[in-house]
Amino acid sequence: MPSIAELIEHREMVEETLSSAGFIVQEGSMQVLDCLALASEGRLSSCFGNNAGSAYTALFLPPAPGQEAAKAPEGSGLPDEEPGVAAADGSVLPANPYFSPVGWSWKLRGDEAVLVLGYTPPACIYHSLVSYVLLSEDDSPAKEEGAEGDIFYHPTFASLGRSANMRTLKHEGTRPDLASFAYLLTGDVRSAEVAAVALSKLGITDAGLNVHLLPAQVLSMGLGTGKDTFAVLGRASGPEDPGLFDQWLSAVADETVVLRLTPKKAFHLPAPAGSLAPRGTGMHEAGRIQGVREGLAAIRDALVRQYGKDYEMEELPSRIAVTEGLTAYLDGRNAEGDNPDAAYLMTGDFTFESDEDFCVVYGVNHTRSGKATYSNVVLYAKPWLAGIASIYDRSFEGSAEGYVPAEVADPDDFYVFKLARPGWALADGHTVEVPASTGNPRGRCYGADAGQPLFCAFRAYMEPETGTGPAYSELIWDRLMVFHKKGDAD
Repeated sequence: MPSIAELIEHREMVEETLSSAGFIVQEGSMQVLDCLALASEGRLSSCFGNNAGSAYTALFLPPAPGQEAAKAPEGSGLPDEEPGVAAADGSVLPANPYFSPVGWSWKLRGDEAVLVLGYTPPACIYHSLVSYVLLSEDDSPAKEEGAEGDIFYHPTFASLGRSANMRTLKHEGTRPDLASFAYLLTGDVRSAEVAAVALSKLGITDAGLNVHLLPAQVLSMGLGTGKDTFAVLGRASGPEDPGLFDQWLSAVADETVVLRLTPKKAFHLPAPAGSLAPRGTGMHEAGRIQGVREGLAAIRDALVRQYGKDYEMEELPSRIAVTEGLTAYLDGRNAEGDNPDAAYLMTGDFTFESDEDFCVVYGVNHTRSGKATYSNVVLYAKPWLAGIASIYDRSFEGSAEGYVPAEVADPDDFYVFKLARPGWALADGHTVEVPASTGNPRGRCYGADAGQPLFCAFRAYMEPETGTGPAYSELIWDRLMVFHKKGDAD
């Protein structure tokens, strides 16, 4: 039997086998989704709170058989959707709502499936595949994102069930990095069974096949007007070898097989909502760090002493950033691309009114405490929700020295970082530059101008004991202080 890697090289074998099993087979692709670049070019309406410093990929699919190709908004300069195959009976179905970049947001007939054959990233601190309901019908035209006649859509971007992450994704071989895998997505139990039997004839067995059932009994699946659209995102963070990782990323489109599978004879066995990985261990983070209250107080006091004379100080508390998954979907909220493998905290908005304004983020090192596999801080700029600067936990060590006395607590249990405009002493290793938006050579979404609303978000990814995001009730929430330069006295 061929390996998955060999089937990727000879994808026609996979297509022929699935066609013989009763599916209309169309090729899609896996592509890099660079949110900042796409939004800067006007090809993406939002960066959706991208995790700056991490890489994203997305599945792009053609329209279903008989489904019209979506037309780009008139005058937008964006490309139309490429047409799919015609329906055998000549019927014509409504197009997907146009959502640039075209192809990453797609409706699914209730029994359709999507198959991915690909390679995991090279060794990195985290990677996953997560399925989403991306756009949902909205009865408020004021929130319009895409329209079909009198039907309007709003972004939901809510995760659907468990992720397939570096700990749970089944693959061929003994090493998890650069390993070949198969991923099957569908909302129909019968379609999953038929596709799995066909794949087993090619040698893809349960040992290397990941079947993800969408909760079709809850979702509004189908190809008709107003039906939900879906997406699948890949994430990868913290590669051990950045050069090797870049090679993998540049080759991902060519070395991944993506197939849209439409049963020639319709099935109807919709899947229910599945299980979620429970958060929490029952142990609060405060129980793992000696002197935590004193350490946090020492940091705040030191910042006030250092900057209080020349700066007005603003303290913004953290809060839970998003409503997650089906809860967000059923409540009509935007989950902003949540991931069940992470805890997301965020602050309220603030601004830098001058180049002398800055902010300081501080807190405990969630990775060192054992509450996260990795954690980071990202500064965002509105209105694009663009992550323009990031600090990962690998840089935390030593940043709290001088703020937390060793007799009070271990400084490396904490972190202290400044986010400031160019011109500050950046060589200390604990200050991150906040670039401007206007005139930014990389694009407008790579920075923020004076007066532009900003906020910070804090992530804690994959608690080692559970393999999923830590419980919010067991974390010490991260903190932010904003310093505004005082004006001269009259």
